[in-house]
Amino acid sequence: MNTGSACIFIDGENLRHSLVDLFDREFIPADYLPKNADWSGFFGALVAQAKATSHLRSYWYTVDNIDCFPWGLKRLSSDPVKLVRVLTRDKKCASDLTAIPDSARKDVWVQQKLQELLRREHNMRSRFDGWKVFQDGIMNRYDAVE
Repeated sequence: MNTGSACIFIDGENLRHSLVDLFDREFIPADYLPKNADWSGFFGALVAQAKATSHLRSYWYTVDNIDCFPWGLKRLSSDPVKLVRVLTRDKKCASDLTAIPDSARKDVWVQQKLQELLRREHNMRSRFDGWKVFQDGIMNRYDAVE
């Protein structure tokens, strides 16, 4: 029995993790989603599974941005005491810092660690921006996807 039109609600992150689990080696998870996926077929299969006659709309929820709260590394760069306090919350950082004998070398290590973490944050944000472009591409190619 057909039920009319289907409206699909997709949690983008859960979908992504499910695809990674299902297709372990068929795509690179760093790509976020499979580049060669048949999205039209995917949505069509969901509509058929719901026994609907047509696909009205898909609402695909994705996060708009990533939040590096609570650390705010750039802000911490102007407060060395807070920066050390935050860094030493990590056991490895605390151990590495404790192993350095003199304060001048500790200060250098802290600044190097800060720069490393800022690079990692930048890379993470860049990767996330690429994922948004990919998601927007899916949305633009399929009229029924928002």
